[in-house]
Amino acid sequence: MFFRKFIRINQKILKKALEISGNKTADKLKKGRIHSLLGEQEKAITLLEEVTKEDPEGYYYLFLVYDSMGNSEKALENLKKCFMLLPPLVGKRFLCEELGKVRNVYLF
Repeated sequence: MFFRKFIRINQKILKKALEISGNKTADKLKKGRIHSLLGEQEKAITLLEEVTKEDPEGYYYLFLVYDSMGNSEKALENLKKCFMLLPPLVGKRFLCEELGKVRNVYLF
């Protein structure tokens, strides 16, 4: 009972956050992440694909969305793009740690 109420409250907060966000790249990234949390994967994918044109971090969140959908092929494809496009040493350690959480995946 408590958990369901908690989920409903969080969904209201997330939906309110969608109304506040703007149209800059960082805002689209946030919106994509929120849509994903709300289970609106197709909307998340659309926004995150727009973000990838300006920010490779979008590929990381696309990886998470596709992984949550069970689409390992697309998830890995986006993780590879993210890894290749991130500036040297910026976030690559985190990305490698995250990759370690995914089973049976080889980047190269």
